[in-house]
Amino acid sequence: MALEKAGANPEMKSPGLLRRVSSRFIGGFEYLFYQHGYTVCRHPYLYIVSVLAITVACGIGLLNFHQENRPFKLWIPQDSDFVKTYDWMQDNYPREFRFENAIVTAENVLEPAVIQEMLRVHQRVSAVPGAGPAWSDVCARLPSLAAPEDEVYETEDEVPDPSLVSEDSQTDSAVSETRRRRRRRRQASQRPEFDVSGYDDFDPSVSLPTSLHCMLVEGMERPCWEASLLELWRFNERRIANLTREQVLTAVNTAAYSPVFGYRFNVSRYLGGVQRNSTGHVISASAAFFAWAVRRDPDAENVIVSDTGTGEPVDENTLLFENHFLSVLSSAPSLHGVTWYYSAGKSFGEISNSTIFGDVKYLVLGYVVMFIYIQLMLGRCNMVEHRTYLSIIGVASVGLAVVISLGLCSALGVFFGPVHNILPLLLLGLGVDDMFVVLQCWETLPAADRHRPLPERVGRALQHAGVSITVTSLTDFVAFGIGASTVLPSLQSFCIYAAVGIMAVYFIQATWFVAWFTLDQRRIEARRDGLVPCYTHRNWVPNTCSQRNYFQNFFSRVYAPAVLSVPGKVIVLVVTCALLAVNSWGLSELRQEFNPLWFLPTDSYLSMYHRNVERFFPNEGHEGVVFLSGLHLADNLPQMALLSQKLRAEPSIEHVDSWYDEFQFYVNYNEYGELPERFADGYEFLPLLGQFMFSPRGGKYQSFIQFNGTLTCGEPAPPITASMITFTHRLMDGPREQIPAMVRVKELVNSVNFTGEAPLVQPLAEAYASWETDQVIEYELYRNMGLAMVCVFVMVLLLIANLTVCLLVLTCVLVTLVDVGGLMHFWGLTIDTVSCIDVVLAIGLCVDYAAHVGHTFLTERGDRRQRAADTLRDIGPAVFNGGFSTFIAFVFLATSTSHVFVTFFKVFFGVTVYGLFHGLVLLPVLLSLVGPEPYLPARTDMELVSGEEKRAAPQEGDAVREEDGTRPAQTDISDVKYAPAVADAHITAMA
Repeated sequence: MALEKAGANPEMKSPGLLRRVSSRFIGGFEYLFYQHGYTVCRHPYLYIVSVLAITVACGIGLLNFHQENRPFKLWIPQDSDFVKTYDWMQDNYPREFRFENAIVTAENVLEPAVIQEMLRVHQRVSAVPGAGPAWSDVCARLPSLAAPEDEVYETEDEVPDPSLVSEDSQTDSAVSETRRRRRRRRQASQRPEFDVSGYDDFDPSVSLPTSLHCMLVEGMERPCWEASLLELWRFNERRIANLTREQVLTAVNTAAYSPVFGYRFNVSRYLGGVQRNSTGHVISASAAFFAWAVRRDPDAENVIVSDTGTGEPVDENTLLFENHFLSVLSSAPSLHGVTWYYSAGKSFGEISNSTIFGDVKYLVLGYVVMFIYIQLMLGRCNMVEHRTYLSIIGVASVGLAVVISLGLCSALGVFFGPVHNILPLLLLGLGVDDMFVVLQCWETLPAADRHRPLPERVGRALQHAGVSITVTSLTDFVAFGIGASTVLPSLQSFCIYAAVGIMAVYFIQATWFVAWFTLDQRRIEARRDGLVPCYTHRNWVPNTCSQRNYFQNFFSRVYAPAVLSVPGKVIVLVVTCALLAVNSWGLSELRQEFNPLWFLPTDSYLSMYHRNVERFFPNEGHEGVVFLSGLHLADNLPQMALLSQKLRAEPSIEHVDSWYDEFQFYVNYNEYGELPERFADGYEFLPLLGQFMFSPRGGKYQSFIQFNGTLTCGEPAPPITASMITFTHRLMDGPREQIPAMVRVKELVNSVNFTGEAPLVQPLAEAYASWETDQVIEYELYRNMGLAMVCVFVMVLLLIANLTVCLLVLTCVLVTLVDVGGLMHFWGLTIDTVSCIDVVLAIGLCVDYAAHVGHTFLTERGDRRQRAADTLRDIGPAVFNGGFSTFIAFVFLATSTSHVFVTFFKVFFGVTVYGLFHGLVLLPVLLSLVGPEPYLPARTDMELVSGEEKRAAPQEGDAVREEDGTRPAQTDISDVKYAPAVADAHITAMA
């Protein structure tokens, strides 16, 4: 009887309900795959053409393909405060300027030769380019309050009021009197909370007649805004050419005002790596900073929307100048020992775009090596049985899956981001794993099945392989489906692409690949050549060496006995516990930190620029603003004062620059009122604000306020629609300080009770983009992992239908994840969006390794140790090939400069090593100790009953082919009955 052949004990106890239900469920599932394999083998061309047609149809969706590189659209929850405030800013308060920055480094940048090198670069940037606008056409211009060029001042006391230009002797007399009166008033009324040392004795907005003052304002020179050390010599080539080192040091140590603009000149902002002598004077510096401000024209006719990096509207002339700027800096004349690092407004988006597909060479190389390995593993080393073309088809099937994934997701409007470039490697690993499982089940068909017609043999192979790849594919799909519920846009988008791609791989491998396998097997059985299929080898006999499966023999004769021996089990358990202990500590030390700049290739000019900013200018804190809109500011002056006071009291903020503070002092100092309580009789808010905006100290705040109209000198300021206060955070040590600081700033801003119809008072800083991601990323990681593990448990339980195996598989997955987390810490990774995605991927791969082993164990017969050994023999080579082929596909990513690829390599290295260890070493040991009973015989001892008389099963070693070498006659699917008769009778009897 079939039951006795299966090695069952006639006195076995009645199976439990779960075992009977699971066996019937799996039996029916296997029957479906048998029918599917039979049908595909009978009609391979129909399935091949159908899959190609479906792929082409899905590929049409690529017409809607959209790349996304803007950090705030990738890494930040779209319902976060940052995104809401940023979107408001883009619509209501767009930035006026784009900055092009550069750093020059040398042993000492204060040497005259280096200063002259700086001038040469300045001249090349300012020169008229061959195509596009000149610097003078696009630069932002500032009114200059500087003294005439022929006046040179060495100290602050010698610098006259830059806005003092006398028209007649009467004005000169008024100026002198005003200076004396103000000096007395300042000494008597100076308030400690305001720095009034910079207030000049003479303020033309107060002392001069309005018409004269406005005439002076309109007549001011407005040079291009270029900030650098060269301001000290007015960019004058003759003076710079004759500089001595002593003159350079004197200018640097005594500069108080910019000779170009007349504003205060802070040398520390322009120098890095500063060395000082015992008296505190600068004697050398290792770096100097440059900034060119370009004024964007969002109302220009040629405005384009740049979705690469910032998404801000940029006019074509600005982009053309930035091309010129980058061209000059990239080919800057190199003085020995002098190096330039630079950044343009378009740099981040441009480099991000190129990065997405910039590492395609690693993908191609991985595919090539994967193909070679597949070729070695799939076929046999003889002229007929090698499977070169089937290997190509296997790799091509992954390409089809990528097209389907990209096409469907693009059609649905899902964006493609920087992390998505690992998708082809992910699908390649999963697709090849499925392919190896199908071929392994073919190679391990029982001798009793080898005489059957090809459709039946393919059906029998897919009967077992189909369930196995369904378990892994559906669990992977569910894991990524859970990941798609995250609030992080990039992770959500990637999980959608991956989930669709996984199901596409599953569908293609079960149809397209099986159809091509059928054609390839027909070729082999017809003895046609593997490379030239039209040529038939007559009287061909395969060489003996090619008929031996060395890898499977290794697993059955060497590996399984060693691992499943008593000493082997002890060693495996001890090593597992040791690894778990060490990596558990590493996981506890794993920190969270995210920085969008990590997505720049380390060898890119922008990455090198930012590294040198951190190296030479480490004291620059993170700048932010508080936007205020929907307020009637004249009624909220006490609240404005309170907001400034609270910001200054916040420990994480080192500097606050509020237009209201300066305006309040301007009003009180000039006796126009006693703010924030009241204005003096005859004075009102908007007229005084308009006067303040054109004063020496108030002019800089014109860009801080958005008016509903044109601000004109001598007239009241138009109504205010929005305004801002800027602040600077001090440097902080990672998310543990940054996140609480951000939260406190938001809370203190919201604690000030502004009144208005629809008041908006929100802080915003570029750093908040990363900090808000840090705030949620750890929670999102463990949330996704937890939900994915629950869903994986449910799916594995349903598909494997055995609680014990399901728990053992889940244990292997958990231990693998802990070990990978510890490895991430030891390898210098942090919890960020990329590693979060990779860990979700790890869950899928861990399940693959363990689920194949667990499912196969339930189909074997014998005692636990024998079944574990047979499991390693039957499925071990396929699992190892799947894991190792995935490893060699991404091993070349170790040399990449992309943060995405490097992180992917490190995480997947751990996933592959630990996943294979726990799947092929730990799990067989656990199954040999506590493994459950196998599925009921109905799962394997099913009879194929045809309309013909049943053939007698051949003995081991019988030929697969008929004596004349032709393929066995095929049986029509309609004549086949799938009858688990013996097992059903057994179940009925025991029930």
